[in-house]
Amino acid sequence: YDWDVANEPYSEKDIMAILGNEVMADWFKRTRQNDRDVKLYLNDYGILSGGGINKAKQDYYYNLVQYIDDLGGGVDGIGFQSH
Repeated sequence: YDWDVANEPYSEKDIMAILGNEVMADWFKRTRQNDRDVKLYLNDYGILSGGGINKAKQDYYYNLVQYIDDLGGGVDGIGFQSH
């Protein structure tokens, strides 16, 4: 099984503007503490669609995964419009 720990943090920025990105690392850590075997994902749309032309979104997710991992969050993958 997997959990979509953070859904569309790039496309739907309002909650992240209030809470800050560091809270996502905490969400990943807390989820992992409750189930060590589950896969943990970020999820968004439009990352690779259109031939992968949205470089800003790709860079955002590359940096966000690094950031969360550096804080001990442990991102297992990125869902591309994952359900």
